[in-house]
Amino acid sequence: MKNKGFTLVELLAVILILSLIMTITVVNVAKSRENALDAISEQEKKNLKEAARMVALNLDDLQDDLKCTAGWITCDNNAKWTEAEFTINALREHGYLQDDDNHCTGSLSVTKADGEYTVELNGVTCDGR
Repeated sequence: MKNKGFTLVELLAVILILSLIMTITVVNVAKSRENALDAISEQEKKNLKEAARMVALNLDDLQDDLKCTAGWITCDNNAKWTEAEFTINALREHGYLQDDDNHCTGSLSVTKADGEYTVELNGVTCDGR
């Protein structure tokens, strides 16, 4: 009579191959998740910079009403704003960001020179990144 079935060696070989495939899959999924989170963090930082530029444009529109003595605005000798620094929470409070749009903390500074705006992220982290 002929035995039907697999030998122990054959079963172990199949289990080993399946284990290798699962290990490769888990590693790739973990890397993909990490890359996606990094991409989201970078996009959130770009959104912050755009929101800061919107603040700068509004500061230009409100130039005559600005109080250069405010702690977050620096003005030149002609009482024109040259630098502003604010927190991400301030952007949310004033409607430049929606609460669920951004998961970052820290502050930003905008410098205006020759009509160009430069935005710096100061200690900004997005969900720990």
